[in-house]
Amino acid sequence: MTKPGHGSVILLDNGADTIKIGRVEDSSPRVHVNGLAQVRWDTLTGAPVTADLAGATPGRGVVCGAALDQLSPLGLQVRRPIDRGLVTDLALQAQIWSGVLAQEKLSLTDERLVLTVPPLCPQPVLERLLKTAFYYFGVKAVHTLWRHEALLVESGATAPTMLPLNGTGIVVDTGHSFSHVVPIINRVPLNYAVRRLDIGGRLLSNYLKELISYRSWNVMKESYLVHRLKERVCYLRESQQHPESTRLRYLLPDETDVGDARWGRLLSPVGPTSQTAATNDHGTEASSESPASSQSVLTLTNEHFLVPESLFAPQDTIQARQCGIAELVFQSLERIPRALWSPLLQHVVLVGGNVRMKGFGERFLRELRARMPIFTARTSMDRAP
Repeated sequence: MTKPGHGSVILLDNGADTIKIGRVEDSSPRVHVNGLAQVRWDTLTGAPVTADLAGATPGRGVVCGAALDQLSPLGLQVRRPIDRGLVTDLALQAQIWSGVLAQEKLSLTDERLVLTVPPLCPQPVLERLLKTAFYYFGVKAVHTLWRHEALLVESGATAPTMLPLNGTGIVVDTGHSFSHVVPIINRVPLNYAVRRLDIGGRLLSNYLKELISYRSWNVMKESYLVHRLKERVCYLRESQQHPESTRLRYLLPDETDVGDARWGRLLSPVGPTSQTAATNDHGTEASSESPASSQSVLTLTNEHFLVPESLFAPQDTIQARQCGIAELVFQSLERIPRALWSPLLQHVVLVGGNVRMKGFGERFLRELRARMPIFTARTSMDRAP
């Protein structure tokens, strides 16, 4: 494993939900979905059809990367190569990398690659990734680093949301598969104080899918649609809000929708006297049929703020025997001398897809200060995809 030099280097942030790729001199990376789906192409219109892929169908192909977001999410079954933060299907991951490189018109042959890996990545997983990079893609050199180390590269006055120049702080990464707390002192991560929470965006999406399927529409086969729905409507609720004032109405898409309409859209909020989530927009009781069959309105009562609560109180929502993400920071600090707590808490950086939910930063800071009132905690948020 060789560190890259000063020449052109390709950066590959291999996340569980998205892949960020680009050259080191690029102003910003390109974002691709880290997944692959089989689709059936209409031989007359040339449009992809994803409703039913059972059996061998002529003209069926695979779509991965950014091309997945151009398809209708209805019935789209996306295969993921990463489970619980680790690459479990290396052949699928290599196929997705090849597709993403083709879309970006890049080649890893004889190139130097910087590859991000999860904290405390097991050695066998790391070795398989390196063998794939060297023998399958023919890279010249590979340098692996944690995503938290990548934040240090971008630190300084030009990146106010990153760690300070002395490289001391706490990085809280809550992504698709898991959440991590990594304390860093003088640009060196403290491995013995790293803490992990097995709750991420994927678990939240599955929980939201179960709630909606039990209370209103059957969306158990619409994982990709519910995943995007979660990103659009979920937020952390303020404690003083009345539950009846937080209902939302969401127009589910159908097969004829194109453009942004294929994800559905948020309608006007529902007042306290409006229908419950068990009724549709006609006032009748909602059926258990799939929303793919007809365009329907989904009414959310508390699902959109109950699901994100799993990050802070998993024992109350999903009955998981784990602590919340704010408590996880406290458990990490308990492994560190108390004299270092103050400089670490001065710079708490929140990264990952879940931090983009409305109200996450305020809720996290409030709970963190409640656990350590004698210390001054300051947070910054990286809202980049």
